[in-house]
Amino acid sequence: MSLAGVGETDAMSSNVDSYPCPFCGTIAAVESGCPGCGRGPDAEAIEVIRLNAELAGLGARLEEARAAVRAVEVRIGEVRGRRDALAFRVRSAQSLPLPAPPLPPLPSMPATEPRLTTLTAQNVLFALGGLLLVSYTHRCACGSPFRRTS
Repeated sequence: MSLAGVGETDAMSSNVDSYPCPFCGTIAAVESGCPGCGRGPDAEAIEVIRLNAELAGLGARLEEARAAVRAVEVRIGEVRGRRDALAFRVRSAQSLPLPAPPLPPLPSMPATEPRLTTLTAQNVLFALGGLLLVSYTHRCACGSPFRRTS
């Protein structure tokens, strides 16, 4: 099994030359075994010691990676703060009133004809006739000279 960034050769290159004997606890040599109880080399005990060394190295690399992550997080915070400040200034500048754009030119009015339309002439004549009628009836009721006496 290999870990990201740790190749098989890295895992096997840990040089283990001794290990504690799992039976009597005496320090045993990888080549000759335990001098205390006379047992031969124990491959699994040797692998446990090698894996302990690898774990210690990986722990150190993990701390380095965490420190790098913390540094990146700090930098992200600085960049985000600068970005937010600039974005606020941009939004504030957009909310200022802009000068009014120039008004478009008014469309030219078509030339009107000096003659009156038929409907306008009828309305004027109707109003004048009404005024004449009111005036006539008023004078008749008040004893005007237009009144007939028989």
